[in-house]
Amino acid sequence: RPEVFLRAAALISNGTKRPSNFLIFGRDRENFQPRLEALARELGISDSVHFMGFRDPIQPWLAASDLLLAPEVEDAFGRTLVEAMLVGTPVVASRSGGHPEIIQSEMTGLLAPPDDASEMATMALSLLAEPDRYRDIAIRAKNHVTDRYAVRTHGDKIMEIYDQLPAATA
Repeated sequence: RPEVFLRAAALISNGTKRPSNFLIFGRDRENFQPRLEALARELGISDSVHFMGFRDPIQPWLAASDLLLAPEVEDAFGRTLVEAMLVGTPVVASRSGGHPEIIQSEMTGLLAPPDDASEMATMALSLLAEPDRYRDIAIRAKNHVTDRYAVRTHGDKIMEIYDQLPAATA
């Protein structure tokens, strides 16, 4: 939903006096970029939108971001959400797909109605305007995903499954 992202970005840009940059990551597999560039121009934010392409590792980019906006819908598991939360970057995501499984709304991130750029922008601006709430959500999110999704936690859970299997007999 890059169009939803750009519409939310325009509302955020107009709703704050802080200079803002909006980064779009990923390969342009379907040649969306020209259409998205046109929409950014139409919305008056083309100077603030940067198409970053695929980046690996992504964690430094996420850690340097104030927020992650995730407007995707029906995403089975939002790995990018977890990656952002692990590095302490708060997330505003659509309430869709696997996002509500990862984010406890108002506790570890914020969930907006799907395809609602206005509500996503309102939530992002409110979070940026409240430093204590921003910090608390970032800390709780990092602790939550570390406990639930970190590599070591995942490995430990896999080992628990192996430990429960009956021993092979020769």
